Amino acid sequence: MGPIDHPSAGIATIPGSTSAVEGFVGVRKQPFLAFVFNEKSNRRFLWIALIGSVAQLILFKLCYPFPDFMSDSYNYIESAALHLNANIWPVGYAKFLSFIHQISYSDTLLVTIQYLLVQLSLLYFFYTVKYLYKPSPLTVKIQFIALFFNPASLYLSNSVLSDALFGSITIVWFSILLWQLTSPTRTGLLLQVILMGIAFTIRYTAIYYPLVAAIVLLISPMWRWEKIAWMVAPALLFIPFIHFTQLQTKAVTGTAEFSVFGGWQIANNALYMYGHIQVDSSKLPQETRDLDRMVKQYYKWAPPGYINLAEFDGTFFIKHPEAPLKQYMFRHYKKEHDSNVFLGWGKVSPMYNKYGTWLISHLTF
Repeated sequence: MGPIDHPSAGIATIPGSTSAVEGFVGVRKQPFLAFVFNEKSNRRFLWIALIGSVAQLILFKLCYPFPDFMSDSYNYIESAALHLNANIWPVGYAKFLSFIHQISYSDTLLVTIQYLLVQLSLLYFFYTVKYLYKPSPLTVKIQFIALFFNPASLYLSNSVLSDALFGSITIVWFSILLWQLTSPTRTGLLLQVILMGIAFTIRYTAIYYPLVAAIVLLISPMWRWEKIAWMVAPALLFIPFIHFTQLQTKAVTGTAEFSVFGGWQIANNALYMYGHIQVDSSKLPQETRDLDRMVKQYYKWAPPGYINLAEFDGTFFIKHPEAPLKQYMFRHYKKEHDSNVFLGWGKVSPMYNKYGTWLISHLTF
């Protein structure tokens, strides 16, 4: 029987349900749910959070009756409407949109569900911190106000973007991570792996989450091989999704790429430094030289500071229609782009990846 199974380790079946969790400042003797609902101060916080959240949402929607959209929003909507399994952005949020659409066409319902998910995840985080670490009353009040009366939650939830859903999952995942620091359970570990897998289908940023979880596992009271097994476990969800996305992308573009956007991103990053480095075009990969000629011409034409326009902060070469990446795609794959944006982006992505990677790896000032 390993340390994770030993009664003295404070094992719980569900994160937050243990009757004796060792925090940094002591031991709680009551179950987590009893702590939330039985203590008068905690019930007061709960009612204020729930009533305050509803009131804020109603007032906000009176001022902002329509959700916000940006370019990424239409990609998610396209994926949801056409039931696509691969697109420029991960399809997890599009599947979420499809699910909400089955219930109602109301955009207000979508915003409401996103906001409730954010607020409920914050409630779990708030009570987890309060239960495990026993912060001072002043700290609790500051944390409560910052979490539940923060306008950022409303603005994020009022957008047809993956931020609110991804943020909610991340907050719950991180809260469970805090439980694993003090009371590791197999149920908690399994929930973490599942949440990481779901988050990865929504935002590829979640690929770094297993590294954070591994740090916690290293200091957890478990046998070495069990730690290794749980460290590897997220790959059992990540790898099949990556392979599936590659197959779906190949069926459309002809190239088995995991992230079509990745090629654009690395080329964009490289072009930001292009005006400050020396590039020997004769040494570039043959298929990238036509693009490089367009880049050179563009840098001769672009006024100083033009690529640092605030409206395209950090993404100028991806979004600006006159920038060389868009112009190269329109020159060679306009028909494909006009018929299917994902196809147009996917056709040039492998070459952009090779071009950007070469520039960065052969950096010469």
